Amino acid sequence: MTNEPNDDNLTGAGKPNEQIESSRTPFERSQFGGTERQSKPFDEDLPISRSDLRRGAQELSENSVAHINWSVLIISSIVIVAFSLWAIFMPASASTTMKTVVDWIATNLGWYYVITMVMVIGFVLWVALSKEGSVRLGPDDSRPQYKLGT
Repeated sequence: MTNEPNDDNLTGAGKPNEQIESSRTPFERSQFGGTERQSKPFDEDLPISRSDLRRGAQELSENSVAHINWSVLIISSIVIVAFSLWAIFMPASASTTMKTVVDWIATNLGWYYVITMVMVIGFVLWVALSKEGSVRLGPDDSRPQYKLGT
């Protein structure tokens, strides 16, 4: 009789492998533009020195092909080029228009800007000081490049 693993084997907590993996990821990563996680042993590819931490993302990534959203790139490029050409070739008109827009925003929406900034700063402080502030961004085995003080 051989000891071959089968689908009925349970892991340490008494849950099947699929249930443990799904309990750690409550959402589908691909819905948010993420890639599927590749399962690998815990100790494999952990950074062991500062030089490992300094390696670029391209060196560390197995799939180094970037996905480009062409519609966003083209539309934003057209808007930026059009605005730049307007400011270059008609500087007086652009200056007057931009000054008018900034003055209107400051007069009519200054209160909104102040409230928004207070809320953003409050939210950032709340996240930093709560338990969510210790959540590691990136892969499970990633380590921060800089210390907290930095």
